[in-house]
Amino acid sequence: MTQLARNMVIDLQETNPAAQYLLQDRDTGYPAAFDTILEASTYADTIASAASA
Repeated sequence: MTQLARNMVIDLQETNPAAQYLLQDRDTGYPAAFDTILEASTYADTIASAASA
């Protein structure tokens, strides 16, 4: 799963889309390392989605 996060960050850096934010859901299936990789990326700010009722 962490390799998936690394690949996504690399792909975003290579394609250079105009995105400034990355929305992430609060799925507990993502390990903490996934969040760490996204937060360490200087590409875009990561925003966690609102908790659903």
